[in-house]
Amino acid sequence: MVAQDFLTAKMGHAFDLLDTDGDGVLTEADHVLMGRRAAKELNHAPQSPQEEALVDAYRRAWQQAHQQNADSEGKLTRSVYVGSVRDLFGDAALTDQVCDRILDSVMDVADVDGKGEITPDAYRAFVLGQSPSLARDDVAESFKRIDRNGNGVISKSELKQAVVEYFTSSEPQAPGNWLFGPPPVTV
Repeated sequence: MVAQDFLTAKMGHAFDLLDTDGDGVLTEADHVLMGRRAAKELNHAPQSPQEEALVDAYRRAWQQAHQQNADSEGKLTRSVYVGSVRDLFGDAALTDQVCDRILDSVMDVADVDGKGEITPDAYRAFVLGQSPSLARDDVAESFKRIDRNGNGVISKSELKQAVVEYFTSSEPQAPGNWLFGPPPVTV
């Protein structure tokens, strides 16, 4: 597979997983649904403070990562998403700046114990909140690949490395390709 095709396939795969209601556009409502699903995975009661905190963290991720590229109705199409992700990750300085803000929001969601790291259970809840159709074995494999130092938790720097790798690496065996579960192609 040509490198650009592989990157486009990964970006499209990410969009499909983030489009939680399957309507072909990414919206704030998708992010709210992700927050509610993640809260359910973590056994937080509906409308509890814990659920609302997760929903708020997902809303911040929408606002910081995608809202500026949405249309006047707050909808982000797949093609605009892929284009904006390419633009973002094509500029190293912008990638660093935006990625840090987005990862702060991700850590707000996934770092459930406030220790600055993501445990396997929290990672599972985070990933299945976004993509409930992923197999739990695939989520566990994803965790192992992103936990590069093998200490049983994912640090913010390991997560950042995986995010950047997912959206920039044309190397099929790169561990970051597992950021959203199995890559969209056989590696």
